[in-house]
Amino acid sequence: MNLFKPKGWWGKRPTIPVVVLGSVAAACLTVAGITGAVWSQSNADVPVPSQSAAHSMDGKIVTQDPVSAPSPTPTPTASPTPTAVPDPVQASGDRFSVPAVGLDIPLDPVSASDGQITPPGFQSAYWITNMGVPLSQGAEGTVFVVMHSIRGGGIGPGNYLTNVQEGTSALADGSAIDVAGVPYHVTGWTVIPKGGLATDADIWANTPGKLVVITCLEHPDGSESTDNMVITASRN
Repeated sequence: MNLFKPKGWWGKRPTIPVVVLGSVAAACLTVAGITGAVWSQSNADVPVPSQSAAHSMDGKIVTQDPVSAPSPTPTPTASPTPTAVPDPVQASGDRFSVPAVGLDIPLDPVSASDGQITPPGFQSAYWITNMGVPLSQGAEGTVFVVMHSIRGGGIGPGNYLTNVQEGTSALADGSAIDVAGVPYHVTGWTVIPKGGLATDADIWANTPGKLVVITCLEHPDGSESTDNMVITASRN
């Protein structure tokens, strides 16, 4: 789905994807925003592998929130049964780390396809291969990284970056972020309703040396996320 085409990308106007991430009980990101994911209470005591796309960072089984295209007139529907997240695909060997919050996780590629981005796992960060610039060209443009957060009691990478109770970023300005060995420092953050992410030209602008990290901002009551946390950073 072509939601928005910002200017300034090598003279072209690429499509902004509908970003779909997760939060435990649901993971979260659609352009609309990152979609949510939720951990399954009934499976909380089942032994699980230490690394699996279907498990949170604290070992809980995760299911993805159903993904639906944004609609100007939402129609109430029955909640569909969540399905298990598929196994992970690629592994790049790169890392994404934020020392201030103790986050150090794999950084793997993911592509926007048919207007959607679906990170395959809940223990990694993912850089978008066909938006912005490649990791190796980060000095020349914007690198976009997305990750799941989890609601309902589990922990995903995005949970480290947000203060759910306060509705703010957990990272102070100047905090260090290492992306595949390249140091960045946080310059700010903003909360954007999922329906507004696709049309925010500032987020999708191609800016030399810029990093944009997107995850879901969960609700203190554990209900499905309606906002994305967008953290920006610059190369050191």
